[in-house]
Amino acid sequence: MVDITRQAFANGFITMYENLISVWQEGNITATQTRGVDLIDFLGDLDMVLGTNDGFVLGKWIGDAIRWADGNETYAAYLEYNARNQVPPLAPSLHICVSTSVCFTLSPQFPAVRVDLFLRWFAYLL
Repeated sequence: MVDITRQAFANGFITMYENLISVWQEGNITATQTRGVDLIDFLGDLDMVLGTNDGFVLGKWIGDAIRWADGNETYAAYLEYNARNQVPPLAPSLHICVSTSVCFTLSPQFPAVRVDLFLRWFAYLL
């Protein structure tokens, strides 16, 4: 059920993001801030939903990779490295540029990955 909800959130995010960019391009600062706060709240709700399923928790993902090494530390380091490098490709990442010098990459799969992103969006939009 969480995966279906995640997909619905991902679909809704696209529309909200496009609306945000539209009002930003129009130069409407108030609407940009309002849409930005709405988007951050939306991502917070997604974060809460994903956090209810261990399959979307980054620590479990990495821990499972390490356990595959069955005690071989070299292999465990290799598997952990590869698990961490798989995070962005798990879903279509959104590379969001709000100006020529300010870009963010959003990977919507793991809740903990987005905490820093939320704070950056919030600081930029307000």
